[in-house]
Amino acid sequence: MKKSKEPINRISMAIAMLFISLAIHAQRFVNTSLEGAQSVCAITQDSDGMIWLGTDNGLYSYDGYHGYRHFQEHAFSNTRVNALGFEGRMLYLATGNGILKFDTQSYQYAETPAMKLLPMRRSASS
Repeated sequence: MKKSKEPINRISMAIAMLFISLAIHAQRFVNTSLEGAQSVCAITQDSDGMIWLGTDNGLYSYDGYHGYRHFQEHAFSNTRVNALGFEGRMLYLATGNGILKFDTQSYQYAETPAMKLLPMRRSASS
């Protein structure tokens, strides 16, 4: 007498459905907008897990739930941030108007010494 494979097939199907439902849930994506920003130009993450975003409208941070704009009555803080880099707790922002320093613990912009930057263009023959 042959044993029926129907119970094994049902158990296998139930396990497969369980794994499929877990995979679908794990791929959920939520789009978060940043008020006032149209595009993100630079992204970095600090040692605490905070994500820092350089946008076309200044600096933002994202804690995994909400985006925060770091606006200050400072001429540079509202401009496009092209690049970001950390040194300790200080976040350096490269803008079209110069370099800014932002303290990620006090959430304040710090003074940066003025430096004259020279163009890095060279001709192909030199």
